[in-house]
Amino acid sequence: MHLGSHCPRFNLLRAPLACVRSRSPMTDSRNPSEQAFAERRVITSDGRLTFELRRVDGGVLVRRHHSERLQQVEHSIVFSQPESFHRYLGMDQLRFTYVLQYVELKRAFDDLLATDI
Repeated sequence: MHLGSHCPRFNLLRAPLACVRSRSPMTDSRNPSEQAFAERRVITSDGRLTFELRRVDGGVLVRRHHSERLQQVEHSIVFSQPESFHRYLGMDQLRFTYVLQYVELKRAFDDLLATDI
């Protein structure tokens, strides 16, 4: 994974998505069917929780955005191992509220991690 010169190196977990550059199929000039698998989005039915997953060098970039009334929380993490991602999901209390979306999220992560870049 490469960071842009304007991104703070000490705070990669909070770096905006634009700061992360990769040679993923999203930026390659491959056919559109391959590009569709380079990024996934999982949104809950009420729209309060959104996950964006993108294949990057070294793993899968996961962005989580949660909005509740006047609060909004967003963070980004790059996972290289499925075990660490599954532990991360296991600690999220919202997995009990949005069970189907979390199952979909695990599948999307595993598919993206298996994708070559």
